[in-house]
Amino acid sequence: MKNKVWKYALWCLVIGWILFSIYYVGRDMTNKYQNNVVQSSYQQGVTDSVNSLITEAKKCQPVTAYNKDEKIELIWTECLKQDNASTTEETQ
Repeated sequence: MKNKVWKYALWCLVIGWILFSIYYVGRDMTNKYQNNVVQSSYQQGVTDSVNSLITEAKKCQPVTAYNKDEKIELIWTECLKQDNASTTEETQ
């Protein structure tokens, strides 16, 4: 009788360990997947923002960028060079 109790306890322990391991590995894999999705979404957002900024800047108009309370106007330096070149040609 004592032998059966030990076997039962050992089987319960082994099954519990297996279930815990499956849960732990599954949770770890889920967290890694979620982190990868969040990271790739963030990176895609940054890429889209930069591409949009480049597109707007190529129009040679000031581009306003906001971050909470801060505001800045950006302009592409090639536009300034073009303006200086045309101004120089006009004065000659």
